[in-house]
Amino acid sequence: MKVSEVMTPFAESVRPDDLLRDAFEKMNALDLDPMPVTEDGRLIGSLSSAEVTARAAESGLSTGTVPVREVMSGVSTRIHVDDDVDDALRTMQGADVSGGIARLPVVDSGGTLVGTVAREALRRGHEEEQVTAGTAAVFDVESISSIADFSADAVEYMDDESFPASDPPPPPGAFGPDERD
Repeated sequence: MKVSEVMTPFAESVRPDDLLRDAFEKMNALDLDPMPVTEDGRLIGSLSSAEVTARAAESGLSTGTVPVREVMSGVSTRIHVDDDVDDALRTMQGADVSGGIARLPVVDSGGTLVGTVAREALRRGHEEEQVTAGTAAVFDVESISSIADFSADAVEYMDDESFPASDPPPPPGAFGPDERD
């Protein structure tokens, strides 16, 4: 299964010349952290709320007038639209040093931002692949008799004494004095 089958094909981003306060508002409104930073559609970096908060602690109120390019990080990890879901999941796990990355940007072969993919979507895609692979063999079985040869161990006749008792005998007096005879 490919990333293109599980990704969210929305490509909201901010530009490097946007003001930090506008970018932060957009991040909060879309609940997208980190927010991709693009220039002419190409992914060039990301902006996290931690970076904005650190800058705010450093600069105070003037942080709002700072352009995104002064605070953003370069693109460290991205997923390609044609990647296999399992490969993308490994990439995301490798990038997740802080335990906080839940979504990564998805780019095409030219580096253009085409969407984002959530860790949960990749897990569901991986599980779907596993279920499909595991049930393929079951679909080829038409009946139990097609996979077992019951004539190899044929039994002509069975009576009650052919089977060993599976239950222990009842204790003496369990059925009362009338039922023993």
